Amino acid sequence: SKLEPDVYRAVVAEAKAVGLMAVGHVPASVTLDDAIAAGQATNEHLMRAEEFIAAALPADAPRPTRSGAAGGIFSSFGYWALYPQADKAKLREALSRLAQSGMVQCPTLVVQQGIARVGDGSGERDERMASVSPAFSAFWKGDSYANYAKFVDAAIPSMKAMVGEMHKAGVPIVAGTDLANPYVFAGSSLHDELRNFVEVGMPPAEALRSATSRPATLLGFKDQGAVEPGKLASIVLARANPLESIENAAKIEHVFLAGRHFARAALDGLLAQAKDAAQGKVKEGAAAEAKPGELTAPGEVVVRGVYRMKFQKFDAGTEEFLITKTGDGYHIVANSNPQGGMQPPSRSRIVLGTDRKVKSATWETVTENPI
Repeated sequence: SKLEPDVYRAVVAEAKAVGLMAVGHVPASVTLDDAIAAGQATNEHLMRAEEFIAAALPADAPRPTRSGAAGGIFSSFGYWALYPQADKAKLREALSRLAQSGMVQCPTLVVQQGIARVGDGSGERDERMASVSPAFSAFWKGDSYANYAKFVDAAIPSMKAMVGEMHKAGVPIVAGTDLANPYVFAGSSLHDELRNFVEVGMPPAEALRSATSRPATLLGFKDQGAVEPGKLASIVLARANPLESIENAAKIEHVFLAGRHFARAALDGLLAQAKDAAQGKVKEGAAAEAKPGELTAPGEVVVRGVYRMKFQKFDAGTEEFLITKTGDGYHIVANSNPQGGMQPPSRSRIVLGTDRKVKSATWETVTENPI
């Protein structure tokens, strides 16, 4: 998100030169048209699509400033609120260019809806919270998300309408969720996103393709989709036809994952394990995270402290550190306690000579089965 234009163009060009796709966020420093011209293959979260709204607004329509009332990552939401005023013919023209470019869009409407639930408190009443780890739950309740929620909530209807227009224009769309953000629940939120797609006019069959064949094609899997001997079996068997109602896609009876079979009873057992793990009921023999211990190192203490980490405006945990001095150099030890995301707690140890050059360094996760 923070790449400068020249660095961004160099990254995309190098990716293409070595046969890779450039995917992800469109940085704030470039436009969506710039990203199309550079050859970026995918775009997440409808990033920079608000520029199409801005270009389609009447000349006398109010325009939010780039700094915005909330500043930074919140500022683009002002344009989404103006979507109803946009000239839809101009918008369709822009979306036609986007469709012709082939850039795949991954809207992740569920992450916007999840963040909006921080504001109204409804997320905490969701029964799926029973399977959410305390670390995730604490991360979701941060003040920054509460500030973000009011801007996101007002933008969601326009974002959904934009996805509907993208589908009509032939823009390729894949389903994604952005797991680890507030009230984006592992697995089931994908079904929430498919429902979003159908609500804005996408037929159930096309919604299913957005989560199956289209991402597989995007990732380079050419020989896919057939149920026959010799194929790697990854199949969901539902109790009812999802082509008749997308709700039926979540009525799962059997899963074959890379050839392994999970009947409904086995799937229910996995869900029960997830709830137990989230509530601290770890079964004997299962890996359990342990908190890093108190920092110690030989020699005289030079400095001891704690870094508070941020991801953009969001709290992302802490890193406690200690630096000591001995006759032959320095010792640095640090305990990292990430908040949110999937990183486990870890410990780093670095030994420097008197010239401050590294003599040795180790890093390990502080878990029952350390890496």
